[in-house]
Amino acid sequence: MKLPTPALSCTNSYNGSVQLQMKFQPLDQHSNLPGFGRGCGGGVYDAPRGPARIEAWKTLQPGESIKLSGAIHELFHDQGSGTYDFWAVYEPPELNPSERLILDRSHDDLPDHELTSNHEVFVERP
Repeated sequence: MKLPTPALSCTNSYNGSVQLQMKFQPLDQHSNLPGFGRGCGGGVYDAPRGPARIEAWKTLQPGESIKLSGAIHELFHDQGSGTYDFWAVYEPPELNPSERLILDRSHDDLPDHELTSNHEVFVERP
């Protein structure tokens, strides 16, 4: 599989992105805190496209992966006691028809649709 390193928590049509999502349920049912969140500063990067772009991508063998890291406090605000449900959404890069043909001919895979991770749920108590 050929894969560009995706942007963490920002829209990036050139390299794709991984966005961390959150759903929050306060322990106090009368709380007015928002019940959702998303880590993204926004932005789109338009850069040259073509074979050189794809050649610069990482090649992952079966079982290999890439690791992205970031500080959770920079992506979300602590909302206090409650249930935090986190998951990640991968948005692949946009490809033009000639780039898709290059990948098809080289038998390299790249997801062509959004992928969602499993959910991780944490409870913070007072």
